[in-house]
Amino acid sequence: MRYCNALASLAYLSLVLLALPVIGSPLESIAVTNVQSGEGDWQCPGAEGTFIAFLVPGNGTVLVATKPFPGGQRAGSVEGSRLRFELAGLATQELRTESTHSGSLPIWGMVDRSLKVGQRSGCFSFGARDFSSEDDLKTYLHWILRDVFFRLRTEDNADPLALRLANRTITLEVSAPGHSPARLSVTEAGTVGLRLPEAENVYYFQPLILDEDAGRVAVKVLLKKGSFFGEGTAREIAFVIAGREAPGVTPGEPVLEIRTMAID
Repeated sequence: MRYCNALASLAYLSLVLLALPVIGSPLESIAVTNVQSGEGDWQCPGAEGTFIAFLVPGNGTVLVATKPFPGGQRAGSVEGSRLRFELAGLATQELRTESTHSGSLPIWGMVDRSLKVGQRSGCFSFGARDFSSEDDLKTYLHWILRDVFFRLRTEDNADPLALRLANRTITLEVSAPGHSPARLSVTEAGTVGLRLPEAENVYYFQPLILDEDAGRVAVKVLLKKGSFFGEGTAREIAFVIAGREAPGVTPGEPVLEIRTMAID
């Protein structure tokens, strides 16, 4: 654990709790863009990482990686600028990659049908990460799906969505009526805490990057009664989209405005 400065006011107290993903080295990563399956039923606007997960409408999630993982099997390879893999229940897929690999890069894969994705389509990627078991891996996948994908893409809005979890740092500015704005920095998918001056409750913010160039992030906001280290469970109070120009606004009192200041 480490403390994070609230630059605008020393009266603010903040705490970084968690930083999950670590991006793989270029040799461990693969990059794909404008993917459409052979049957045309699942798509990916673009993804880059050691792991890439594709949502298959009406089915589940296809996960491919450049390293072995629990529950995965040797499924194919990257040859030049082509990613080719075959998994049970799916037709052989051949996708174009953005970078050319010399020789052959082995690929592992699996199909997770334990969490249905409805008619949603898209993909998400993340860097090198060790999972203790297949259940550990699926917990991570389902967290991304439930906490982000299913909120941003309902059955009525099934446009393909792409997310990349890397090791980027997000700086947020949080404003509350009667208080100076506080700036908080945290690794994406991590958690940073903030207590307003003279307040008894602690707010926690969990941001994920939607569009780095535009500065758009999805932020899960939680509230916990008591101190950082006291007993109690944080409960979710909002899920907002914040940007550099248009802040995310939480409901209830006090109203919090959350704005993206930087992504590094």
